[in-house]
Amino acid sequence: MRVRPYPRDFSPGSRAPNPALHPSTVKPTLPFLRAAASILCAASAIIPSFGQAYTPVDPADALGIWDFDSTTASTQSADLLTGTPILFQGNTAYSTDAAGRSGQAGDRAINFGTAGNSSARIIDAAFIGLLNSRNLSGDQLSVVFWQRWDAATANSSSVWFRSAAAGNRGFQGHLPWGEGTIYFDHSGCCAAPAQRLNIASSSVPGLNWQQWTHVALIKNGGAKQIWINGQLASSVATGAAALTGDWTEVLLGQQLDTPANVLKGKIDDFATALEPAHITALATGTDPLALVVAPIDRVPAFSTFTPPAGTTFHPVGGGLGFTVSTVAPNTLAPGNIRLFLNGADVSATLSIGGSSNNRTVTSSATLVSNRFYTARAEATDQAGRTGSQTWTFDTADPATTPAHLPLDLPSLAT
Repeated sequence: MRVRPYPRDFSPGSRAPNPALHPSTVKPTLPFLRAAASILCAASAIIPSFGQAYTPVDPADALGIWDFDSTTASTQSADLLTGTPILFQGNTAYSTDAAGRSGQAGDRAINFGTAGNSSARIIDAAFIGLLNSRNLSGDQLSVVFWQRWDAATANSSSVWFRSAAAGNRGFQGHLPWGEGTIYFDHSGCCAAPAQRLNIASSSVPGLNWQQWTHVALIKNGGAKQIWINGQLASSVATGAAALTGDWTEVLLGQQLDTPANVLKGKIDDFATALEPAHITALATGTDPLALVVAPIDRVPAFSTFTPPAGTTFHPVGGGLGFTVSTVAPNTLAPGNIRLFLNGADVSATLSIGGSSNNRTVTSSATLVSNRFYTARAEATDQAGRTGSQTWTFDTADPATTPAHLPLDLPSLAT
């Protein structure tokens, strides 16, 4: 399963999807970016597609991938990229082997059964915090998954993001509701197009909820889309309200706070799609992880910053540096590693150690007291893939920084 917002804020460029791949005029425009908390990171070039019909997804663009195939922990499923857990509730369990959407050995799904009282939750604080941050900065999210009912359809919700500000309905899908309508709501209910997009199941050609069905719910600024089995089923181009930034959990298989309204069946490969070409690939059986750029093809990655991002009162003699790495057999030559400080190239001050694919970098650049600094590191591997990362800090001196004087509020009010 993979969940991801669309673009990041900090981009050196963008790439619009190939119009030929879009059966709709509502096109999510998707800069390929990466970001992490207060550290900004962007590739200097678009990742090539290597002959595929879609652009591979950078792993930093994915919030999580859960395929439900590993049964190592019987009561939860770990994200394949970062380990974020989905916690099984009630009667929820892994399906039997080969009961996943492909029917092949080794493919499992999350099974809510048909007895009710089943769901699964994501409450990981870091994951939820990242969701909220991306909601506020980008107002874009896509949720894509396979689903199969093992009983007659009834009132239910397949996925639900809790938001207190939106009557607890941050982002959710009734797939379908008991009377057969597909509802995609966000930021409350049930005004259209501000909050709701819907379509009757009977209006979707060939739809059979008792068979594996591929679903994509897309929110992209003012636009929303519902995709069923790789085909655009319903959409609005404008008018959708903004996502809220107060989500606290993700619930699968059940309407929030309504245990009776459950999906009596299975979900598999809960994922995100970056463009309709990805949706088409997933709906025709592509493994979600196959959409992610292979480690050997990724740009260099940065870590261990000195000073850490957001540091205040950093001593001028406290050092400046970072670590940059790549995946073997890729290599990083010292001459292809650079550092910029407040826009000035200070690469000549670098001392570079470590191995050919894991470099430790320090700088002897002179820092001045009581300054705000923006540092940007760049590195290019032997294949020309360039990554960069920016972080900020200051060198305020507590001995010379004046304290804030207390204000005499009563006198100011007269």
